[in-house]
Amino acid sequence: MAEQTVSVREFKNRLVYYLQMVRRGESVVITRRGVVVGRMVPPDHSVGERVRLLCETEQVLWSGHKIPIHPPVASVREGASVAQILVEDRR
Repeated sequence: MAEQTVSVREFKNRLVYYLQMVRRGESVVITRRGVVVGRMVPPDHSVGERVRLLCETEQVLWSGHKIPIHPPVASVREGASVAQILVEDRR
Protein backbone atom coordinates (compact mmCIF):
# COMPACT_ATOMS: atom_id res chain seq x y z
CA MET A 1 0.00 0.00 0.00
CA ALA A 2 1.40 3.38 -1.01
CA GLU A 3 1.73 6.05 1.66
CA GLN A 4 2.45 9.74 1.30
CA THR A 5 3.53 12.15 4.06
CA VAL A 6 2.24 15.74 3.98
CA SER A 7 2.14 18.71 6.33
CA VAL A 8 -1.11 19.92 7.88
CA ARG A 9 -1.01 23.06 5.73
CA GLU A 10 -0.53 21.08 2.51
CA PHE A 11 -3.25 18.65 3.55
CA LYS A 12 -5.73 21.48 4.20
CA ASN A 13 -4.89 23.25 0.94
CA ARG A 14 -5.27 20.10 -1.18
CA LEU A 15 -7.89 18.18 0.80
CA VAL A 16 -9.86 16.98 -2.24
CA TYR A 17 -6.68 15.60 -3.85
CA TYR A 18 -5.75 13.62 -0.73
CA LEU A 19 -9.30 12.33 -0.34
CA GLN A 20 -9.09 11.01 -3.90
CA MET A 21 -5.79 9.31 -3.05
CA VAL A 22 -7.39 7.59 -0.07
CA ARG A 23 -10.34 6.55 -2.22
CA ARG A 24 -7.84 4.88 -4.60
CA GLY A 25 -6.49 2.82 -1.69
CA GLU A 26 -3.48 4.87 -0.67
CA SER A 27 -2.91 6.26 2.81
CA VAL A 28 -1.80 9.76 3.82
CA VAL A 29 0.33 10.55 6.87
CA ILE A 30 -0.26 14.08 8.20
CA THR A 31 2.55 15.86 10.05
CA ARG A 32 2.90 19.08 11.99
CA ARG A 33 6.44 20.40 12.24
CA GLY A 34 7.76 16.97 11.32
CA VAL A 35 5.74 15.09 13.96
CA VAL A 36 3.03 12.67 12.84
CA VAL A 37 -0.38 13.91 14.01
CA GLY A 38 -2.71 11.77 11.93
CA ARG A 39 -3.19 9.23 9.22
CA MET A 40 -5.96 8.82 6.64
CA VAL A 41 -6.49 5.28 5.45
CA PRO A 42 -9.14 3.79 3.18
CA PRO A 43 -12.18 2.59 5.14
CA ASP A 44 -12.12 -0.84 3.53
CA HIS A 45 -9.09 -1.95 5.54
CA SER A 46 -9.86 -4.77 7.90
CA VAL A 47 -9.44 -4.31 11.63
CA GLY A 48 -6.39 -6.57 11.48
CA GLU A 49 -4.78 -4.37 8.83
CA ARG A 50 -5.45 -1.22 10.86
CA VAL A 51 -3.95 -2.81 13.98
CA ARG A 52 -0.90 -3.89 11.95
CA LEU A 53 -0.44 -0.32 10.67
CA LEU A 54 -0.67 1.07 14.21
CA CYS A 55 1.88 -1.48 15.44
CA GLU A 56 4.25 -0.79 12.53
CA THR A 57 4.26 2.93 13.27
CA GLU A 58 4.69 2.22 17.00
CA GLN A 59 1.52 4.11 17.88
CA VAL A 60 0.42 1.08 19.90
CA LEU A 61 2.19 -1.86 21.44
CA TRP A 62 0.32 -5.15 21.31
CA SER A 63 1.43 -8.65 22.21
CA GLY A 64 -1.25 -10.26 20.03
CA HIS A 65 -3.20 -11.65 22.99
CA LYS A 66 -6.88 -10.89 23.56
CA ILE A 67 -7.63 -8.03 25.93
CA PRO A 68 -9.55 -9.19 29.03
CA ILE A 69 -13.02 -7.73 29.53
CA HIS A 70 -13.46 -5.91 32.83
CA PRO A 71 -16.81 -5.13 34.46
CA PRO A 72 -17.87 -1.47 34.62
CA VAL A 73 -16.26 0.47 37.46
CA ALA A 74 -19.24 2.80 37.96
CA SER A 75 -22.95 2.31 38.14
CA VAL A 76 -25.91 4.66 37.72
CA ARG A 77 -28.55 5.03 40.42
CA GLU A 78 -31.89 3.55 39.49
CA GLY A 79 -34.28 6.09 38.03
CA ALA A 80 -31.60 8.74 37.37
CA SER A 81 -30.02 9.39 34.00
CA VAL A 82 -26.37 10.23 33.60
CA ALA A 83 -27.36 13.77 32.58
CA GLN A 84 -29.37 14.23 35.80
CA ILE A 85 -26.48 13.00 37.93
CA LEU A 86 -24.09 15.43 36.19
CA VAL A 87 -26.46 18.35 36.79
CA GLU A 88 -26.73 17.41 40.47
CA ASP A 89 -22.94 17.18 40.81
CA ARG A 90 -22.45 20.64 39.28
CA ARG A 91 -24.61 22.29 41.94
